[in-house]
Amino acid sequence: MYKNMELKKYQDELLFTLRMAAKRKYTNEIIYKSEWLGFLPYGQYHWIEIGGEELKPISPDSLKDDLSILCKLGLLIKVREIQNNKEDTHIYYELGAQETLNKSK
Repeated sequence: MYKNMELKKYQDELLFTLRMAAKRKYTNEIIYKSEWLGFLPYGQYHWIEIGGEELKPISPDSLKDDLSILCKLGLLIKVREIQNNKEDTHIYYELGAQETLNKSK
């Protein structure tokens, strides 16, 4: 596992979870999704999707910031961002160069 003094424990766990899910799904595409469910008490919902599998984060309220930190460290690469409306966002990432997966079995 990548060890970096700048990462908090839950960010390191997030990175480990992303790596394992990407390896399991043979992909390096990670999608952060944030959507307004449209009614209270549910509000804004944040999650990650890898290869069609939904991953629920330990710390959903800081998820977007945590992914940004992983980008700054070169562990993720932000590919594109789609803003569907004021509340709904999909951000596409790939694992950083040192994280690229061997997709062949």
